[in-house]
Amino acid sequence: MQDASSRNNSSCVDISIFFDRYPVDTSWSIVVYDANSTIDNGDDITGTVVATSPAYDASMAFTEQTERVCLTAQETYSFVINDVYEDAICCDWGKGNYTLTSVSSGNVLATGGAWSGPSETTTFSLAVTSTTSANATTTTTTTTTTSPPIAPSPLPTINNNDIT
Repeated sequence: MQDASSRNNSSCVDISIFFDRYPVDTSWSIVVYDANSTIDNGDDITGTVVATSPAYDASMAFTEQTERVCLTAQETYSFVINDVYEDAICCDWGKGNYTLTSVSSGNVLATGGAWSGPSETTTFSLAVTSTTSANATTTTTTTTTTSPPIAPSPLPTINNNDIT
């Protein structure tokens, strides 16, 4: 596998996830797409898995984490995001969401947060400059972005002289 820093960004995608209250329930994988393969749920993937998420933990609740994955073969891929409890990452336990973005073009390849069932799958293709093998290099960039606290609105001032 090549080092991600030495590879052309045209083969890379950024996966950004803003977690709900339970990030430990969330995982993802990138699979080489095959019309004959099946992705029944997050644990039953047939096909070549080329990248998987790191383990997420409770301290990441309500934060955004971004991973960069550089793919090394010109293929069509499936991005599969899973939730163990099948309640997705939005909206029962927070307004979680994810975005899969092409690094070179900035095009959003997949986005979401609310789905039914154990997983959601999106198929995408990239023009990859290196065609060595169906492997990937993952670079994790931890970007902690929390929602700003909501400040209460100030109460209006009432002048007792205005009350009649």
